[in-house]
Amino acid sequence: MGIDAHAFLRDLARGLEPRSDHLVEVVTERLRGELPEVWKYEDIAVLAPVVLSEHIDIVLDFFERGPESSKVTTTPAAIDFARRLAEHGVQISDLLRLHRLVHAYLLHLLYEETGRLTKDPELINAVTITLSTLAFEYADHTAQQAVAAYQKARDSWLQRRLFTIIEAGMRIGTTLDTARTAQELADVGADHFADLVTVDLLDAALQEEGTHPADGPPELRRIAHSVADAGPDPAAGTGERHTYPEGSEPAAVLASGQPLRLGIPPYDVPAWLKASADHSGSGGSNGILSVLLVPLWARGNALGLAQFFRRQTADPFDDDDLLLAQAISSRAAVNIDNARRYTQERSTALTLQHSLLPQNVPEESAVETATRYLPSGSRAGVGGDWYDVIPLSGARVALVVGDV
Repeated sequence: MGIDAHAFLRDLARGLEPRSDHLVEVVTERLRGELPEVWKYEDIAVLAPVVLSEHIDIVLDFFERGPESSKVTTTPAAIDFARRLAEHGVQISDLLRLHRLVHAYLLHLLYEETGRLTKDPELINAVTITLSTLAFEYADHTAQQAVAAYQKARDSWLQRRLFTIIEAGMRIGTTLDTARTAQELADVGADHFADLVTVDLLDAALQEEGTHPADGPPELRRIAHSVADAGPDPAAGTGERHTYPEGSEPAAVLASGQPLRLGIPPYDVPAWLKASADHSGSGGSNGILSVLLVPLWARGNALGLAQFFRRQTADPFDDDDLLLAQAISSRAAVNIDNARRYTQERSTALTLQHSLLPQNVPEESAVETATRYLPSGSRAGVGGDWYDVIPLSGARVALVVGDV
């Protein structure tokens, strides 16, 4: 009976070979319904039918040759498919589910074809047992190779992400200058995972502490932007003030402090995006496919908004990209806040220092005086020294120098 079952399977496989294209269409349609989130990636959608076609050809050949599982190998297209899933951040559970669904659908089609070709219950039972055994052997071998390829690609992606975070730590916050720090954030984002990055800071965050913001939508200032692959001059378009309409996505992110990932339909580009892209001097919003809106918060205070854009030439942002953008933006926000506080404290110190110095030197008949105050050895440009010229009786003058 076992020999009859194998012979039946060989004939079954030969009979299905001319219909392999139809089988690909049937399985692809079912997979789209079961895992629609996987098909949102264009390269995955294009590669999937190729993988299924090769897979079905190998399965039919496998059943035609018999139980030679040691010779079973996953096709290069299937290995590439697993790698792409890893690079898109698709979970390994989805890869395994996809793998199981493909084999379950094919097995179901083979069971149906068996019932159509024979009504002999003993032969059907023997073929079902043999078919199930061979199918599981084949699935085990191919799944192992696909998972290994996925894991290798995933490890490589995590290493690149870690490298980006480490590099961001070295490149962002090199000075106590707010604009320079914002530009460093934009440059790191454009160098590693975005086509365009813009950084807007709240105008209120750039003012001295104690200054109350004006009523109405918060006003922002475009501090920095960067375009991948040597785009326009980074200084172009910066310094402009603008607001985001109430109810828009950027306004909601600023108010809530929660990041947001957006897909942008080419036929429905929001007005705020057009204005933001135009301010960057990067050619406008044409072709923008995906956006990350990441709030810049530090010590519980909103500082501004970082926006990361990808055009249609790249894949849409995924959740892993959003986590990466949050990580480097959070680091930048702390450095921007440090720079902002430094600027404010330096201004306060200079004001205090100037208040210690005489506003004008009194004119004396007994002596001529001239003064010059030049602090040295301080990054803030502020010292604690002071001086004064005090008129005394009897044509005397007290020249006083002190240190706070």
